[in-house]
Amino acid sequence: MRFLTELPNELQLHVISFLDQRTLLSLSIVSRHFSALANVWLYRRIYLNDSKIELSPVYQLAPSWTWFQLKTTNRTGEKSEKANQKLSLLVRTLEGNPRLAEHVCEVRLNWDLDIDLQRQFIKILTEHSSSLRIVDNVTDPKINTAIEGSKYSANLVSLDLPPPNALPTLEIPQNYIPDLKRFLTSRLSSTIKNLTLFMDPIMLLNNVVKIQDKLEIESIKLHCRADIYPPSLYQRQNREQAELKDIIDTRYLKTLTIISWYDHVCPERVYKFDQWASFKNLEDITLIAVTYNDKKIANLLRSCHKLRRLKLDFTLTLRYMPRDGEVFQAIHSQRKNLEFLDIKVQPTFKVVDLDLRAFKIVIRSPCDCHLCQNVVVNNIFKKKILPSEDDYTIRDRSFETYERVNYYELLAQSNLFPYSKAVDKFPSVKTGPEDIDAFLERFNDSNEGRTGFIPLDSTDFLHLYQCLIHTMRSDLEPILNEFPRLRFLVFNEMSFVVKTKGCSKWAAPLFYSEGFEPNFYVSDADRSLTNTKVYGRELYLN
Repeated sequence: MRFLTELPNELQLHVISFLDQRTLLSLSIVSRHFSALANVWLYRRIYLNDSKIELSPVYQLAPSWTWFQLKTTNRTGEKSEKANQKLSLLVRTLEGNPRLAEHVCEVRLNWDLDIDLQRQFIKILTEHSSSLRIVDNVTDPKINTAIEGSKYSANLVSLDLPPPNALPTLEIPQNYIPDLKRFLTSRLSSTIKNLTLFMDPIMLLNNVVKIQDKLEIESIKLHCRADIYPPSLYQRQNREQAELKDIIDTRYLKTLTIISWYDHVCPERVYKFDQWASFKNLEDITLIAVTYNDKKIANLLRSCHKLRRLKLDFTLTLRYMPRDGEVFQAIHSQRKNLEFLDIKVQPTFKVVDLDLRAFKIVIRSPCDCHLCQNVVVNNIFKKKILPSEDDYTIRDRSFETYERVNYYELLAQSNLFPYSKAVDKFPSVKTGPEDIDAFLERFNDSNEGRTGFIPLDSTDFLHLYQCLIHTMRSDLEPILNEFPRLRFLVFNEMSFVVKTKGCSKWAAPLFYSEGFEPNFYVSDADRSLTNTKVYGRELYLN
C-alpha cells in the first residue's frame, strides 16, 4: 500500500483499475483518498442484475462492471425482490451524494427489475452525470421519458427504443407511436452511435420519422418481434430508402445483434440477412434465437472480412449447427481473425449412450486419463449410478431408466452454465433457480429407488463436468489449431479461455475449473497471436 501511495494519482487510478469489485469495495474503506479513487471505477459501469453473477477462478471476467451481489434462490420472485432492494439503496445513495453520479459512464438496465426504480435511477444520472454516455437495455417507454429533456441527455451516444409492451402484442397503446416520433425527433442525431430497436428499421425510418442523411451508427441491436402496428406504418412512403444500406451508412457499422422473439419458423424478410451482408466492415455479429438459414447466414459471414467476434444461437428446427453446412464452413473461412466464438454443435462423443440393438445402456470413457477412466467411469458411473449389471438393461420401452441415469443430458437441460451475451465483455449470469446442490438433489431423488444407487455430491459434479470437457477434444482441438487469434470460446454453452504456456495452448474452462487438467495441448507457432492479458477498466469508454 505504501508503494501505491507514492505514485501519482493518475498511476494509482490506473493500477486499481485491474482490481475486482470486491477488492475495490475493501479499498474504499481504507481511507478517504482510496475511497475517492475506488469510487471512480465502482460507479463507472453499472450492471443491474436480478440474478447471481458467477465469477471465474481462472480469469477476471468483465472487470470493468459493477453489479449487485446476489445469491441463487429457487423461491419465485425472491431474486427480483432482493435486487430491487439493492437498486433502491443505490438510488438513495446517489440522491444523497449526487457527485457519485458524475463517475457513471454506462449502465445496463434489466427487464425484471422495478421500472419506476430504474426510471428514478436514470433520472438522477441524466441530471447529474456529464460523463454518462450509454444507457443500454431500456425496457420501458417510461425510462425514455426520464431521459428526454434532462440536463445531460444530449451527451448520450446510445438510443434505445423500447417495445410498446413487455411481450409481443396485437394491441399497441394509442400514445406509443406519437411518443416514439416525438422522442426520435428530439434525440436522433449524428452523435448517436449505438441504436437498439424493436421495430423494423426500414419501417421506422420511413413511416415514423424521416431522416435526411444516413445514420452513422457503429452498433445496432435489433429485436425481431410480432408486434402489430397500425396499418399505415406498413405502407412504405419513401421508395428511395428501400433497404438498410439506404438508411444506415455501411462504412461505420461494426456491431450487429439480432434477437428473435418468434416462437415459430421465421421468414428471412424479418432478419434481412442479405441486406446486412452489404455492411462489409462488421467486426462483431450476434444472432440469438434466430431461425437457421444456411445459405443466407453463411453469405452474411463470408461478406464480413474484418469479423473478430461471432455468437450464433439458433432455435426451432435446428438447435445445433450442422458440421457439413455452409455456416460452419463460413466460420472456418473467418478463422484467421476471430478472437471470440460462441457456437452450438452436436457433440461427437457421449459418455452415456444407448445400444438399441441390445437394449442396453453403454458407458464409455472419452480418454485413458485417471479422471475419465477411473474416477468418472469406474467410480461414479459403475459404483454409484449403475452399480449392478442389471442396471444397464432397458426393460421399459419408454426409456425412462435411460433418461433418469443420463446425467449429461440432464445437465445440458439445466441452467447451471452461466450465461453472457459475451463472456469477456459482460458479467456471466446464473439464469436459473438451481445451484449445484439443487441439481444434484433432483438427480439423486429421481434415482434413489434403484437398488445400490449412491447419491452424488459436489465433488462428483466437478469430476463429471471436467470429464465432459475431455469428451470435447475432437471438437476443441481443431478449433484451437486453426483459429490462431482465438481468445475466448463458448462451445455448447460451456465457456473457455485460451491459455498459453511456452509454445502450447489449451482451452481452460472458465467455470467449475478447480483442479482441471487438459487432455490435449496445441502447438502455438506464434504466441503473440493468443494474448490473454486481463483488460483493465480504463480500456472502456475512452
